[in-house]
Amino acid sequence: MNQDIEMKQPKKFPVGAAVLFAVVSLLAGVYTTLALEEELGSDPEILAIAGTVGVVSSLLFAFIGAGLKYVFTKFPMQWISKETEVYKYDIWSAIFYTNTITVGLNLLVQQFGFQGNFIFSILISILTAGLFLFFYFSGEEKNKPVKKAAIIVQIVFLILNIILSVAALSFVNSVGA
Repeated sequence: MNQDIEMKQPKKFPVGAAVLFAVVSLLAGVYTTLALEEELGSDPEILAIAGTVGVVSSLLFAFIGAGLKYVFTKFPMQWISKETEVYKYDIWSAIFYTNTITVGLNLLVQQFGFQGNFIFSILISILTAGLFLFFYFSGEEKNKPVKKAAIIVQIVFLILNIILSVAALSFVNSVGA
């Protein structure tokens, strides 16, 4: 007589993941601003203005980038899988968690002076694609066509990211040399 009834709650926008992403992005921006103190001088007024502009603009661009990644992930996945339900909130969660980790990794790479290194750039691109798939698949169980579409889209993103990273690093290295 005692039956367990599993009730699915409707999925909601991952506010916790978005807040975590915002906090980590803000802390990275503040840390970077404080690291710029050597370059900008010790004038507190200049540091305050530069820090405020830098932190606000980096946070704004971070969320614009997350929105663009969502658009360029969701719609190709729908098109490839021929499914209308591609678990949009799982996509948002995966984007926020992946971007949070990537912000931290990029900050570490920058602090250790490896930001111009091709190998680290490619490794971060591979890690980013893998983390996205990990977080996306760890949500609700997905249909096989949606899983295939997610993998295809992330492989395309990985290839484009590697090409753009190598091109940007080559340009920066040629201009800086």
